[in-house]
Amino acid sequence: MRRMGDKGVETAYDVLGVEPDASLDRIRYEYLRLAKDLHPDRHPGDATQAERFKEITSAFQTLRDPKQRRLHDQLHGLIPPDELQGGRKGVRF
Repeated sequence: MRRMGDKGVETAYDVLGVEPDASLDRIRYEYLRLAKDLHPDRHPGDATQAERFKEITSAFQTLRDPKQRRLHDQLHGLIPPDELQGGRKGVRF
């Protein structure tokens, strides 16, 4: 079952059916499982399945890269606000 993120927007985690704290191994496992079932070669001519395959591929590409995953998490409000504070502590501007 697909669900929506906290902001009512589907996240890459939702697309793959994993929790935001999932390990990369778990994310890869779910991607490969879904890709096997949704691959266009298994459903020739089915545009819906082809679109879903593209969604899971995009989600996996986002989550497998640490920088993209962190940006994704920031954009979807999955990182606590206190962790969003960049820079050095004690530096004044």
